Amino acid sequence: QGAPEKSVQAFQAALAIWPDEPDWHAQAGISQQHLKRFAEAARHLESAIDADPENTEYWQILGNIKIDEQDFEAAKEYFNQAVKRFPENAKALESLALINQEMGLLDGAISSLKKAVILEPQTPR
Repeated sequence: QGAPEKSVQAFQAALAIWPDEPDWHAQAGISQQHLKRFAEAARHLESAIDADPENTEYWQILGNIKIDEQDFEAAKEYFNQAVKRFPENAKALESLALINQEMGLLDGAISSLKKAVILEPQTPR
């Protein structure tokens, strides 16, 4: 067994004790994502979001899972939710720009990327 599988088992054991802990759901989801178990990964992130909907990182991770599934519409919605909750989050804005670019929505991509660069001008893109 590799590290991601062991990680999944550890977080599942922890969640059996404390099933509503959002960080553990998020970490379990990331581990499932590494194993390409995207549906299970998404379920864990949805649980994390249900417990802590203001945590923009959870929305971003779920967006990345949807990219792995090639579900760009859903990914865009999750990145939009992250930006809605924390408009000054340059990483979320950059993710939104990239998904807009992937979808051919260049005006949206440029707009989001401009905002990200203003917020974090030193971040290489």
